[in-house]
Amino acid sequence: MTMSRTNPSTEKPNSDKFARWRPKYHLLAPNGWMNDPCGLNYDAQRRKYHAFFQWNPFGNDWGNMSWGHAVSDDMVSWSVFDHPALEPDKPYDGEGVFTGALFPAGLDGNANGTLTLIYTSVSKSPIHYTLPYSHGCETLSLATSCDGGLSWNKVEGNPILPGPPSDTQAISWRDPYVACWPGMSRVLGLPSHQVFGLLSGGIRHKTPTTWLYAVGSTDLTDWRCIGPLVDIGKNFCPSGADFDMGVNFECGNFMSLEDADGGSTDFLIMSCEGVQTRGETADDTTSTCIKTQGWMSGPLVADYNGSAQMQWECGGRLDFGSLYAANSFWDPVIRQQITMGWIPEDGLPDATRHQQGWSGCLSLPRVLRSLALVNVTGSRHGHLLGMGAFAVMPDRDGTFILRTLGVSPHPNLESLRKCAREIRISTADLAAPKGPRHWIGPVMSLKSQQWELKCKMALKGDCQRVGLNIFHSSNGMTNMSRVYFEAVDGRVIIQKAAVHTVAGANVASDSAPHPLFRMIDTRTGAEMEEELLIHMFYDQGVLEVFFNERTTVTSRLYPLSVQDTSLQLFAEGTNEAEATPLDVQGAVWDGLAA
Repeated sequence: MTMSRTNPSTEKPNSDKFARWRPKYHLLAPNGWMNDPCGLNYDAQRRKYHAFFQWNPFGNDWGNMSWGHAVSDDMVSWSVFDHPALEPDKPYDGEGVFTGALFPAGLDGNANGTLTLIYTSVSKSPIHYTLPYSHGCETLSLATSCDGGLSWNKVEGNPILPGPPSDTQAISWRDPYVACWPGMSRVLGLPSHQVFGLLSGGIRHKTPTTWLYAVGSTDLTDWRCIGPLVDIGKNFCPSGADFDMGVNFECGNFMSLEDADGGSTDFLIMSCEGVQTRGETADDTTSTCIKTQGWMSGPLVADYNGSAQMQWECGGRLDFGSLYAANSFWDPVIRQQITMGWIPEDGLPDATRHQQGWSGCLSLPRVLRSLALVNVTGSRHGHLLGMGAFAVMPDRDGTFILRTLGVSPHPNLESLRKCAREIRISTADLAAPKGPRHWIGPVMSLKSQQWELKCKMALKGDCQRVGLNIFHSSNGMTNMSRVYFEAVDGRVIIQKAAVHTVAGANVASDSAPHPLFRMIDTRTGAEMEEELLIHMFYDQGVLEVFFNERTTVTSRLYPLSVQDTSLQLFAEGTNEAEATPLDVQGAVWDGLAA
């Protein structure tokens, strides 16, 4: 087929508009529009990581959906191909090669150097969960490569599945994920090497869900439907949350993550469409529907007929900012589950976005793990009940164990610091020039738009707010973003600069609940509050912030000036505070480079 060209880029790669907010150490397409990461995996034969992504090589809007491709030795420094790996060039995928997976084996299941892509082949559009669904518009297709991904051949028998099960009223069915799932194998009594496939979507008027399939171990074209994996209902709202899980899932991934005690916990991550604010319903046409990146965990339960479901125990948002369409894989090198997501450019007005000639990037790689907080007694923000993102279990001596999904930067990202200038920060740097309630540190002038900050803060009882000022120019306070923790409310907030930013840019703050917990110190028996851990990466306006390795917020900033940046630590205490209301230790690395 002949691919149409939509909103061709007006800017060249060496132009100021093209480069102004273009990240330098994040993975992104050579030009044009990009969205979902696809096919994240590791080729053990060649010792290469692969990342694919949805790409429109002909324009800067969604359309002409192809697969871009990049390879890496370490998931930090990427080599990006300048041509698509897959294009919509067949009758069954002429409307788009949508998101999918990479399985590091051939069609016969042998890991002999052949690679297999499993993707959503689209033959009819538009497709949206609010529209009538045409069965067969989304099908499942495969492509293989025998040269390490340099070239790909679509399988002659495509599509291998014609669409969702005919006995369900699906509203979408796409984004295949393929991997082994130890937890599900145990529940269904299948071999540990059993391969499963997952297709994401929803059942009209009922629930968002994912359909689980058993994939033939010696024939990747053999998919047997086990059934819908999730039945939580439309717009299910976790206890204590100010969001819900929507009406349609995209990009669902499953995983069994090892617990500290040697067991394992099963998780799903999913992108949620049709999310409403609390109190609204999906049927209310006056409501504003949004997308969020979610996760859930709970026991796997097999039915008598061979089907299985994950029951809800806890869940929440994988990222409280703009990140969406997260995909993941098991990394055999560091033996961890790794995820990357799409950071869209939707904070820019369309006219400005078209002028810059590209849209979107992928997040830095993140480690997912089963996180347990032990010896917990409570928090300064209230009781432990009704916290939907945590499974709360009573422990001995009246304490509790809290289980949740942990998220932290990939350890290989430390290599970004190899040529960076390190600036140490400590409590001694804080002064109180504005009276006893306000402490500020010295202004740290940076030489680049690529930096990292990592610090730990022990808050005292009279600390009300603590964080970081990010000055985007020499104008100081008039051109400032802030990342801070509200101790009274137990929330973290990214406040974007409202002035000296591009006209029409989204300057709404991003925020997330983030309680700090009190715990018993097993060495002394004393009760103590956990430290606030902040780890952030900044790259030409892309800001990824990790709090205590369990709360993540991704924001996109668009300052007019991308020349002068400086940082300043600040803290605020109560009126009675006479000493610095926290102890802080950390560092900034200025000049990160892949």
